[in-house]
Amino acid sequence: MNLQAIIHDLSLAEIGKLVTEEDLKEMDFEKKHVTAKESGDKPYTYYIYELINNKYEDLCLIADKVNGKWEVVLPPYTKMFTTYFEIKTLIELLRERGEENEDILD
Repeated sequence: MNLQAIIHDLSLAEIGKLVTEEDLKEMDFEKKHVTAKESGDKPYTYYIYELINNKYEDLCLIADKVNGKWEVVLPPYTKMFTTYFEIKTLIELLRERGEENEDILD
């Protein structure tokens, strides 16, 4: 799906809709669980979306629930994305750019 198709398929209400855990699953984020022992505190769950994972680089989105809402970040940047539209658009843009530059990484 390209960016134009995403925009076409969303209503104005959906553009500002906060992302949900179900949305993350639908976008193929992978659920990760950290036990209390591993965290040294309370157990928690987060989601990860691998964009690039090869011998040259590792690029992913990380989703974490903060104050009752899901936030997605693209490390090492600190800008948080919270709406379905932002996250879906970010994934599509990064995929398109990755496909354009795929031959550079091979």
